[in-house]
Amino acid sequence: MSLPPVIEPPDFDVPTCCGATSVQPVTTRFHFSLNVSDLARSVEFYRKLFNVPPAKNHPDYAKFELSQPPLVFSLVPNVPGSQGSLSHLGFPVESTAEVEAAATRLAAAGLKVSCQDGTVCGYARQDKVWVSDPDNNFWEIYVIHEDVDPATVRAAFDGQAPDAYSASSAIVAEQRQILEHRVTDSRPNWLQTEEGAIDEVRLTGTFNSAMPDDERMGVLKDAFRILKPGGELLVHGLVASGPITGTPHLPGVASLVKRIPLESEPLNEIAAAGFSGVRVTKLSESPVFQHGAIEMREVKLAAFKPAGKPINGHSRTVVYKGPFVSLTDDSGQTYLRGQRTTITAEQEEILARSIAARSFLFIQPAETCASSCS
Repeated sequence: MSLPPVIEPPDFDVPTCCGATSVQPVTTRFHFSLNVSDLARSVEFYRKLFNVPPAKNHPDYAKFELSQPPLVFSLVPNVPGSQGSLSHLGFPVESTAEVEAAATRLAAAGLKVSCQDGTVCGYARQDKVWVSDPDNNFWEIYVIHEDVDPATVRAAFDGQAPDAYSASSAIVAEQRQILEHRVTDSRPNWLQTEEGAIDEVRLTGTFNSAMPDDERMGVLKDAFRILKPGGELLVHGLVASGPITGTPHLPGVASLVKRIPLESEPLNEIAAAGFSGVRVTKLSESPVFQHGAIEMREVKLAAFKPAGKPINGHSRTVVYKGPFVSLTDDSGQTYLRGQRTTITAEQEEILARSIAARSFLFIQPAETCASSCS
């Protein structure tokens, strides 16, 4: 019986226990990326750990490149949520042909691959192929073509880059219980999550995934169940001005998009799942992509789970200050300028969370005032 062939590992410079290294040349570097709650604090920590400065250091991205061990290590300011601290792992290669060969091999092996050509990631233009393991850890095989001007990136799809997280905001973020679902994820299993245990649920690209309609509604209802009363739902995705059938073919990171709903669809589905105060917090003025006369725009939505804690019975009193003679909300309630209006606790909560809050006076019940002054 013949012996199986011996598979040799790639040549790396591997440090020994005495500090010496082998003489073989480095042929590639391993890459992984972490989500961190405070980018500046993490950069300072890893600067000391690696004893080298970061190769790139921006308010929304940092990268260390090490030769001992051969490593490309990046940091991204995302509060670790349901996916933990790990952002993704990967291997850099030297050409697009190698990326394409990897994609062909992985697809032939039965893995679901997602390719991106010319995408901007880590302030560099890249071609890459993505796969995820059974536990939804993401791996990429990629080639870097050129660095990209940070100012160009920060003015692109998602607007200005965020400022670096402050230590105080990181502490607050760490105290919040956050779960996230992303466009490339399968339906999340939140059945084991206790009802009313989560502060915030983020659906990033969920409405753009290939998930069937009933599964997507199931995700919304699961999110409603596990959120605390008053907890927030945040949605980020791509919407269209008209119907788009089939799978769109979009460049760069948008190639992960499998469907594009009408602008009204996410709003209606979120409301149907029981959320209150559904509102658009961002809708790009100019279309990000266009298909004939149909325009596609980036959208961000917010909603919350009603607190359901009425004070003074089930009513509140508010006064609309203007500037208009009257204002009517989504429920049909009309507020006349300068006049007291009795509303429900849920309506008050919606007003208090909306951008119109400064246009209202919220009058406390007499017993609440008395107890606060005792």
